Amino acid sequence: IVVAAGHSEATYEIALSSFKAGIRHAIHLFNASAPLHHREPGLVGAVLASREISAEIIADGHHLHPSMLKLLHSIKGMRGLTLATDAISAAGMPDGEYLFTNRKVTMLNKKITLPDNSMAGSSLTMIDAVKNMIGLAGIPLHEAVRMASLNPARVLGIENAKGALAPGMDADLVLLDNDLNVKLTMTGGEIVYRDGKSGN
Repeated sequence: IVVAAGHSEATYEIALSSFKAGIRHAIHLFNASAPLHHREPGLVGAVLASREISAEIIADGHHLHPSMLKLLHSIKGMRGLTLATDAISAAGMPDGEYLFTNRKVTMLNKKITLPDNSMAGSSLTMIDAVKNMIGLAGIPLHEAVRMASLNPARVLGIENAKGALAPGMDADLVLLDNDLNVKLTMTGGEIVYRDGKSGN
């Protein structure tokens, strides 16, 4: 179990005390947290100011403005960021109305909202998160891929088996074409997806 901070109104001081108590990761940075303020930096400011705390972000173009993706990268670097999708079951589906936790949500232009217009998860896929870090934030491919692979594995403490292509690893890999479209997915050395088909 990895205890992480997120979706929090914690003050800067409380956030720092949580880091001293062992928290080393923040989820969904900026989202559902007290906004960053120059005199009251809160959890967000504490995460940005603490080199040892990694930050998970939802790079769908809705949860965070592209300029914030660039800012986060400039502060945390390629080692300090992990990508998350926060995807709900409507991911990959066309625009329309769906049920999420027994509540009606609307997806329009890949943005998912509740009736009060607040966001409810996302329709993001991990490959689109990688593409967005490249296209929206101008981050090199190898850095964006690291944020989706090795960095999350390190947060979970499983970097000796996941997150890289090396001898002794679990042989989980994704093969992409030049346009970063997924062509093949392998899990534990077994092909589970190939060019629009599941399985071998």
